[in-house]
Amino acid sequence: MIEQEYNQQSINNKSNLKKASSGIFLILCTFPILAIMAVMPTYIYAIFSTIFNFSDEISSVLSYIFTFALPQILYPLFTMAAAFFMISFSGKRGKDIISVNDVPASEILLAVGIFLGMGTAGTYISDFITQLIIKLGAPVPDISELLSAPQYPWQFCLYIISIAVMPSICEEVIFRGIICGILKEYNKTAAIIFSSIAFSLVHSTVQQIPFSFMMGLFLAYLFIKYNSILPCILLHFINNFISCFFMLLYENMSEEAYISIVQIYDISTILIGILCTLFFIISIKKKHSTEKEVFAVSGKEFTINVVFSIPFILFVLIYLFQTVTGILSNYFS
Repeated sequence: MIEQEYNQQSINNKSNLKKASSGIFLILCTFPILAIMAVMPTYIYAIFSTIFNFSDEISSVLSYIFTFALPQILYPLFTMAAAFFMISFSGKRGKDIISVNDVPASEILLAVGIFLGMGTAGTYISDFITQLIIKLGAPVPDISELLSAPQYPWQFCLYIISIAVMPSICEEVIFRGIICGILKEYNKTAAIIFSSIAFSLVHSTVQQIPFSFMMGLFLAYLFIKYNSILPCILLHFINNFISCFFMLLYENMSEEAYISIVQIYDISTILIGILCTLFFIISIKKKHSTEKEVFAVSGKEFTINVVFSIPFILFVLIYLFQTVTGILSNYFS
């Protein structure tokens, strides 16, 4: 009788996992459509600019808002709104999935140090892969060209909101809060890996995929460890804000001075990352428990039920297609 109940529960877990993961990856497949919707202000501005004769000053302001800031802000908002439909496939309420709890400040500082080191290491790995692809004869598009560097204080404020604030909140809610929050009920390790795969592929650029995957693993681990999305949002914001800061430096100083600052930053963050990682490993060993955690679904069963589902295959194909076409369009242009 007990064995029958166990078998039935196992079947239910696999069925629920398949339903939840299918919903997740089907909705992720809609994100490219939402990206097109997010750039609608650009087309609206283009139409109105041909109808009305704006002065150069007004045209400059409207152009920055409608062709850069609004699309960058709308896309994460659209995707987060769509992502909340994932919760309906899990059979739970949002507040039961997206957890927010306090985290000790000392552990947050340790996580920041590790994250900065990982970020620098991930950048070098991404650069290596990019250069390898270029040597194979496929020029990789420069994603920095898609970002409009701020020229005035008000533009920099919009830049911070668009590049640092909105993605750090919305992407963490989607990929850690919702996706990892749903999947961890079945297998925490698999939830970390698959939420990171989703996070990396959605970025759809050669430069960002390996970097995003590394960052996603660490952020998902923190989300599960502390059962809170707050440290994930904070670290994501710090990473993006630093990128904004270096963009500002690049635009306002000589190339030699900029390279020197980048080198100092890279060396510092790598050393800090190594030290923080050592302290982290020591603290983990002190808190180590010999009790083995039992997951609702094994890693093998999790992988089979997710990877071989049509929604997941469709998701991978869509984003690999986006990544490859991005390279090919640059190659033939």
